[in-house]
Amino acid sequence: MNKFSSIKNSLEQFEKEEDTTLPVNYESLEEEVSQYHTELNLLMKVLIYFGGFLASLFFTLFIVFIGVSGENYYVVSILGLVFCGISIFISRNSHELFTESLATSSFLIGQIIFTTGLIMADMSEYGILTALLLLNCVAIIFVKRYMLVFLCTLGIAMNFSAWITVLKIVDLHHLLLFFLGGMVTYIFTKEGAIYRLFKDHTYLINPITEGLIVAFYLELMSLIFYKHESGLHSIWVSTITICGLIIYYLFHSNKSLELGYSPVKRIALVVLIGLPTLFAPYIIGSFYILILGVISNRKSLKGLGIISFISFIMYFYYDLNITLLEKSIALMISGIVFLGIYWFFFYQKSSNGKI
Repeated sequence: MNKFSSIKNSLEQFEKEEDTTLPVNYESLEEEVSQYHTELNLLMKVLIYFGGFLASLFFTLFIVFIGVSGENYYVVSILGLVFCGISIFISRNSHELFTESLATSSFLIGQIIFTTGLIMADMSEYGILTALLLLNCVAIIFVKRYMLVFLCTLGIAMNFSAWITVLKIVDLHHLLLFFLGGMVTYIFTKEGAIYRLFKDHTYLINPITEGLIVAFYLELMSLIFYKHESGLHSIWVSTITICGLIIYYLFHSNKSLELGYSPVKRIALVVLIGLPTLFAPYIIGSFYILILGVISNRKSLKGLGIISFISFIMYFYYDLNITLLEKSIALMISGIVFLGIYWFFFYQKSSNGKI
């Protein structure tokens, strides 16, 4: 399913749910979406971005060296802001892939130089985080390119995570994880309404969504570190909140896509998965990413969900902080869970033909 088909299906779904008709010119919308399409494969795009990043890096390192030699560190920060400004200007005035890669590279290098200058000027951690938060908030308002919006979204989310670490209130990571998961859930369940609300800025929706998903995944990974190194308490709280998000999303998907599952089956599935992972929210979180990818039919989400799910289970098994007995019990329950998942998704599909 291409981008135009995805947008059209979301709008039609919203019209069906709200029993209304949207004044949308699909021919103009398809023309607008298709003009940003390129036939380059993923490897070529990666090489272009990576080459632009390296070229910009070597050039700016030379400039930074000149600034540092004069011990005027705020000049270095101003130089970083200049690079960010150039990136925003390019992104608003060009739609070519090469200039897009140049804008992305300039923005990344600009943030690195800006942060380096503030650190060398002995600015406090609070000041640096505030400056970076303001920079990304301002940038996301003006940029129009996919990658830049994605980076700004990810930067803002990770900035809040850094604030929690600096303030040493690690239990707030539960709240941040729930907020990120809630935002992702809201976008996936209210996609039609969001496209209608931001009909003049639809280019923002996909990169913001993917930025929030990646931030959610990174926050899941951070729970592993904070659990063992920083004394994160009540880690089961995140598992319960994620289970709640999964139940809500399954209820919504069952209604809109007519999957045919009863409420008892949906709740039973989530409880079966949540019990053995009560103290490992990163596993249930990765499973939620996989569910989002399967139901929404997004290949990138499926891939991220599968990879993260397998890697987190492997980490759980080889975690030396968990006894062999606890691992054996968890694995036994996991086997029962996977039998339940098979019955839920595949046995029911073959028996009644609904999924």
